[in-house]
Amino acid sequence: MKTLRKLLVLLTIGFAGPAMFSDLVAAAPRPVAASRWVELGEAHLRLLMETPRAGDTQIRAGLEIRLAENFKTYWRNPGDSGVPPQADFSRSGGLTDARIDFPFPSRFDDGAGGIAFGYTKSVILPIAAKREGNSPLRLHIKLDFAVCGTMCIPLSAELELNAEGTVTEHPAALEAARQRVPVRLDDADAQARIAVQRLTAGSKPRWRVLLAPGLDAASTAIFLEANGYLSPGPGTAAADGRLSFEIMGEASPGSGGIFGPARLTFGDGKLAFDAMIDLDGAPQAP
Repeated sequence: MKTLRKLLVLLTIGFAGPAMFSDLVAAAPRPVAASRWVELGEAHLRLLMETPRAGDTQIRAGLEIRLAENFKTYWRNPGDSGVPPQADFSRSGGLTDARIDFPFPSRFDDGAGGIAFGYTKSVILPIAAKREGNSPLRLHIKLDFAVCGTMCIPLSAELELNAEGTVTEHPAALEAARQRVPVRLDDADAQARIAVQRLTAGSKPRWRVLLAPGLDAASTAIFLEANGYLSPGPGTAAADGRLSFEIMGEASPGSGGIFGPARLTFGDGKLAFDAMIDLDGAPQAP
């Protein structure tokens, strides 16, 4: 029976032609290599990397962080307190332009009366890089980060992985982490999905951000990064079906009240987006 099934598969590929065969190969899950765990007590870390194929120019990898019970770690913007992860890839080989992509974060109490942004459960941070030359692939990362339990603890670790490392049994986990990274909107898409209106001016201005219909007010969150302090309120459904958030801001000292380009990240974790918006030039709300 197994022999018959194999024959049917081969016949199917043969009738489909070389184009479909290449599509099937491209769609097949790639083996994922894993480094040894680095154990830090409050967190265990390891590197993951999809095994590249001949001719690949993009390297897809990840940093897996398994947190101890009741510990949290931080997003690229930690919120009111905390430490964002800092990654140094300079000792890697055979690749360039490595970066960490951050899945959509959660909000949590920072223990000091503020709100922090990050991950309250174990997380895989996707890593993207470009293939460089023909030398063997070696992904090396020096990581400085922090975890928070009853108090925040700064941690450091160095991890390294060759593409020929031990193959894991869970290639889907890396892809699932990539799916949680917000989709970057270009200017045209951002204008179609996002409207910004100024409500008040002064030393503590306020804005209204309206998001295109289709988002649920109860589960959607927004995060803002700019010069100065920005605090969004809860989302409410507007009369036209869009989702409305009110934002209060306070510019950095010496900035002349200018916030500069603001990065808006919004979504519910399953579907999220990332875009640049202009708070300084926002029109007055009608």
